[in-house]
Amino acid sequence: PNLLFVHFSDPDNAGHGYGWGNEKKGISPSAEFLASLQRCDEAVGKIVQALKRKGVWQNTLFILTADHGGHDKTHGTADPEDVLIPWIASGGLAAKAGELNQTVRTMDTAATALAALGISVPGDWDSKPVQEALRNGGKVTMNGKPLQILAQWKGTHSGITQSQRRVIKNAKELEQLWREVHSKALPMPALPKVDFGKNMVLAAFMGEKRTGGYAIQITKVVARNGEVVVFIKETTPPPDAIVTQTLTQPFHIVVVPKAKGTVRFATE
Repeated sequence: PNLLFVHFSDPDNAGHGYGWGNEKKGISPSAEFLASLQRCDEAVGKIVQALKRKGVWQNTLFILTADHGGHDKTHGTADPEDVLIPWIASGGLAAKAGELNQTVRTMDTAATALAALGISVPGDWDSKPVQEALRNGGKVTMNGKPLQILAQWKGTHSGITQSQRRVIKNAKELEQLWREVHSKALPMPALPKVDFGKNMVLAAFMGEKRTGGYAIQITKVVARNGEVVVFIKETTPPPDAIVTQTLTQPFHIVVVPKAKGTVRFATE
């Protein structure tokens, strides 16, 4: 799953049953409470090792925290022993090791998780992402780094009648592609200028269709885990749709910043 929430109830049960201890009174945490923490530590280790075995640790934000502290056998007061909790961020999406300087509230965990997923925090939330704990301030997310679409050309008629995906890396390849796409157009549109030292061109062709109502779109391009993933959405008309009775060849061509990694096309 992209989001996994794991709750260990042992420390809370042991605290209420045997005691969290009390710093003001000089009372140490109960042996049962400490044993519950040890069990949790072992369980956390199993989760971390599983993520590493799966090869997803470098693309993970792992947050370890608690909902509250405690004193004696209770909690819920404004006492620091009740309200101060651990908050640790680790994994490949976390910032480098070091102590956080900003104040973290328990509610901020939710916003930080959304930031790691690449999802905007709702405007009416009090929760704020702990940017200091995130790799590159949260600019790199679990979903990778989005590449901005700098220019694009889209249409329903082209000279390419087969379903294709193409990566164009130089001016010569672009000129060839442009001639193929506009082989039936008179006059042919001017060849666009692309700086291939900084950018690359991606193209998706749906193939020839018997009617209108078909479309293909490159919805987003993401650089992640040593590859560039190009997400494509294809649209087909429903059976009862009123469409033009003419042959169409939907296409979408985009220019994005050059990124390292193998290009992979994925259908949404």
